[in-house]
Amino acid sequence: MDEEDCERRRIECLDEMSNLEKQFTDLKDQLYRERLSQVNSKLQEVEAGRAAEYLEPLAVLLENMQVRTKVAGIYRELCLESVKNKYQCEIQAACQHWESEKLLLFDTVQSELEEKIRRLEEDRHSIDITSDRIETDPY
Repeated sequence: MDEEDCERRRIECLDEMSNLEKQFTDLKDQLYRERLSQVNSKLQEVEAGRAAEYLEPLAVLLENMQVRTKVAGIYRELCLESVKNKYQCEIQAACQHWESEKLLLFDTVQSELEEKIRRLEEDRHSIDITSDRIETDPY
């Protein structure tokens, strides 16, 4: 092999390499366009709500949302019922306290009045005794 053959061979290899690089670049660009097209079509399916990869997780999320909403509603109702029960208990306790205080005050007033009546009767009785003495005793 002489220098001309080597040079010719080198040029052929360079041409072949250039051709392969061009084919690689073309295939790479084609693959990129195909992937971009696939991604765009999937995006359109997702936006339209037809993509299976989107619909299955969405169905699971919607079911979880419905369960959580139902549980939250039940919890809310229980909390409201608890607050209503506490309110009723407070009202009942206030009424019982008021009745108790009323009876205690009534008993206190009644005792005071009975004590005053007793003292007035004692005073009246003592006045009767002294007035009898004054009438019977000339001096």
